Amino acid sequence: MHHTSRRSDLLANPLFWAAYYHELLSATDVDSAEFLEPYFGVSVEAVDQFFVDELCRSAHTRSAAPDSSWVSITMPLPEKFDLHLVFADAANYEQRYLLTHPAWSAPELLGYACGEFALPALRWHEIVQVALCCLDSTTSVRPSPLALVLLFPAMWLAPSDDRSQIHALLVTAWQKLGIIRPSMVQAFVSQIISYQISTLEWWHDQRMGWINNGEYSLRNPNTLMRQFAVVHFARISQFTDLLDQYAAKRNEQTTP
Repeated sequence: MHHTSRRSDLLANPLFWAAYYHELLSATDVDSAEFLEPYFGVSVEAVDQFFVDELCRSAHTRSAAPDSSWVSITMPLPEKFDLHLVFADAANYEQRYLLTHPAWSAPELLGYACGEFALPALRWHEIVQVALCCLDSTTSVRPSPLALVLLFPAMWLAPSDDRSQIHALLVTAWQKLGIIRPSMVQAFVSQIISYQISTLEWWHDQRMGWINNGEYSLRNPNTLMRQFAVVHFARISQFTDLLDQYAAKRNEQTTP
């Protein structure tokens, strides 16, 4: 794994979120750049400068910067799992979603976004579970608002997902974080949800765990994005089983 630098300090900066969510603001008749100031209170020029200064420094030289560390945001989870968002400043810039565990020889790539993509990396249900059990030091609120909004771009909405519930959870999360202009939170959440709507389906396979039929998803055993490997699905199942166990424990603790 390329050397990374953990940059949780960026999470309080609206420029980070504007750069990260820029693509999800695309619309058929309006350039996504037009939404940056109304939602985040920042200019297109400031976001572009932040991107090349902090997330994609190779843009200065128009070539990959192999000796520089990549920005990462890490979400610690129970049983020594970590979920990472890595801004890979490689030849093809990517926002990668990685899962790590000390027992594994290498990180497990769940998916990546930006330009070429391999998505979805996670189900909405998994994102909520991560937000409920992550060891988020920034707040004691659960589900963690930070985890919800960091991971939302990693998923696509399936027909079976409850959009009204997702909308409500995301509105609450963004309101708690205070990044989006208060009067614009509802509109912003509606817009990013609309961008993520798909016809993709998830189901549980007894051998491989939760898989989907997304042509470009690494959670699809039939994808052409990479060669099939049983270990990939076994590791993810190990992780999702852990999330289920912790969800069951929480239910027991809250049941009178």
